[in-house]
Amino acid sequence: MNGTWFRDLGYSPVDAQYKITRGVEVICVPDHIGDPSKPGCEVGFVWEVRGMGIFCRYWRMIPNAPPDLLACTGINDLRTRANSELTPFHLLFFPTRYIVDPQVISRVIMELIREKAENHEYPS
Repeated sequence: MNGTWFRDLGYSPVDAQYKITRGVEVICVPDHIGDPSKPGCEVGFVWEVRGMGIFCRYWRMIPNAPPDLLACTGINDLRTRANSELTPFHLLFFPTRYIVDPQVISRVIMELIREKAENHEYPS
Protein backbone atom coordinates (compact mmCIF):
# COMPACT_ATOMS: atom_id res chain seq x y z
CA MET A 1 0.00 0.00 0.00
CA ASN A 2 1.39 3.39 -0.96
CA GLY A 3 1.38 6.29 1.45
CA THR A 4 3.37 8.09 4.12
CA TRP A 5 3.91 7.49 7.82
CA PHE A 6 3.38 10.51 10.07
CA ARG A 7 7.01 10.32 11.18
CA ASP A 8 8.11 10.76 7.54
CA LEU A 9 6.07 13.94 7.02
CA GLY A 10 8.58 15.94 9.06
CA TYR A 11 5.89 17.66 11.14
CA SER A 12 6.24 18.45 14.81
CA PRO A 13 3.05 18.03 16.86
CA VAL A 14 2.59 21.80 16.67
CA ASP A 15 3.03 21.80 12.86
CA ALA A 16 0.51 18.98 12.57
CA GLN A 17 -2.22 21.17 14.09
CA TYR A 18 -1.95 23.50 11.10
CA LYS A 19 -1.07 21.10 8.30
CA ILE A 20 -3.33 18.09 8.86
CA THR A 21 -7.00 18.89 8.48
CA ARG A 22 -10.32 17.30 9.35
CA GLY A 23 -11.34 14.63 6.85
CA VAL A 24 -7.88 13.43 5.82
CA GLU A 25 -7.95 9.65 5.64
CA VAL A 26 -5.66 7.69 7.96
CA ILE A 27 -4.84 4.10 8.76
CA CYS A 28 -4.00 3.26 12.36
CA VAL A 29 -1.29 0.60 12.31
CA PRO A 30 -0.79 -1.05 15.72
CA ASP A 31 2.86 -1.58 16.67
CA HIS A 32 2.51 -5.37 16.62
CA ILE A 33 1.24 -5.31 13.00
CA GLY A 34 3.58 -2.75 11.46
CA ASP A 35 2.19 -2.95 7.90
CA PRO A 36 -0.81 -0.79 6.85
CA SER A 37 -2.00 -3.39 4.34
CA LYS A 38 -2.47 -6.15 6.93
CA PRO A 39 -5.63 -7.18 8.78
CA GLY A 40 -5.96 -5.56 12.19
CA CYS A 41 -5.27 -2.03 10.94
CA GLU A 42 -8.07 0.50 11.18
CA VAL A 43 -9.17 2.96 8.52
CA GLY A 44 -10.57 6.30 9.59
CA PHE A 45 -10.26 10.01 9.12
CA VAL A 46 -8.86 12.95 11.05
CA TRP A 47 -11.31 14.74 13.29
CA GLU A 48 -8.93 17.03 15.18
CA VAL A 49 -5.21 17.41 15.84
CA ARG A 50 -4.48 18.21 19.46
CA GLY A 51 -1.62 17.61 21.86
CA MET A 52 0.44 14.52 21.22
CA GLY A 53 -1.87 12.79 18.79
CA ILE A 54 -4.67 13.02 16.32
CA PHE A 55 -8.30 12.47 17.21
CA CYS A 56 -9.75 10.19 14.54
CA ARG A 57 -13.06 8.59 13.67
CA TYR A 58 -12.74 4.97 12.63
CA TRP A 59 -14.93 2.81 10.44
CA ARG A 60 -16.18 -0.61 11.45
CA MET A 61 -13.77 -3.11 9.97
CA ILE A 62 -14.42 -6.49 8.40
CA PRO A 63 -12.83 -9.05 10.76
CA ASN A 64 -9.55 -10.53 9.46
CA ALA A 65 -9.69 -8.48 6.25
CA PRO A 66 -7.07 -6.04 4.97
CA PRO A 67 -8.01 -2.34 5.17
CA ASP A 68 -8.48 -1.90 1.43
CA LEU A 69 -11.53 -4.21 1.44
CA LEU A 70 -13.46 -1.69 3.50
CA ALA A 71 -16.74 -0.50 1.96
CA CYS A 72 -18.31 2.42 3.84
CA THR A 73 -21.35 4.30 2.69
CA GLY A 74 -22.30 6.53 5.60
CA ILE A 75 -22.45 7.44 9.25
CA ASN A 76 -23.78 4.06 10.36
CA ASP A 77 -20.51 2.50 9.25
CA LEU A 78 -18.57 4.40 11.94
CA ARG A 79 -17.34 2.35 14.86
CA THR A 80 -18.73 4.98 17.21
CA ARG A 81 -20.73 8.14 16.65
CA ALA A 82 -20.31 9.38 20.20
CA ASN A 83 -16.69 10.49 20.08
CA SER A 84 -13.38 10.50 18.27
CA GLU A 85 -10.39 8.47 19.44
CA LEU A 86 -6.95 9.82 20.28
CA THR A 87 -4.37 8.05 18.14
CA PRO A 88 -0.64 8.53 18.80
CA PHE A 89 1.19 10.09 15.87
CA HIS A 90 3.57 7.15 15.43
CA LEU A 91 0.70 4.75 14.63
CA LEU A 92 -0.68 6.83 11.75
CA PHE A 93 -0.21 6.07 8.06
CA PHE A 94 -1.63 8.37 5.39
CA PRO A 95 -2.56 6.36 2.28
CA THR A 96 -1.87 7.86 -1.14
CA ARG A 97 -5.29 6.92 -2.49
CA TYR A 98 -8.54 7.03 -0.57
CA ILE A 99 -10.00 3.73 0.62
CA VAL A 100 -13.34 5.37 1.46
CA ASP A 101 -14.84 7.81 -1.05
CA PRO A 102 -13.98 11.38 0.07
CA GLN A 103 -17.61 12.40 -0.55
CA VAL A 104 -18.73 9.81 2.01
CA ILE A 105 -16.21 11.19 4.52
CA SER A 106 -17.42 14.78 3.90
CA ARG A 107 -21.07 13.77 4.27
CA VAL A 108 -20.36 11.92 7.53
CA ILE A 109 -18.46 14.91 8.93
CA MET A 110 -21.39 17.19 8.17
CA GLU A 111 -23.83 14.74 9.78
CA LEU A 112 -21.67 14.50 12.92
CA ILE A 113 -21.43 18.28 13.20
CA ARG A 114 -25.19 18.60 12.76
CA GLU A 115 -25.85 15.93 15.43
CA LYS A 116 -23.53 17.67 17.88
CA ALA A 117 -25.18 21.04 17.21
CA GLU A 118 -28.64 19.55 17.77
CA ASN A 119 -27.42 18.14 21.08
CA HIS A 120 -25.75 21.45 21.98
CA GLU A 121 -22.32 19.83 22.03
CA TYR A 122 -19.09 21.30 20.73
CA PRO A 123 -18.10 19.37 17.55
CA SER A 124 -15.01 17.53 18.79
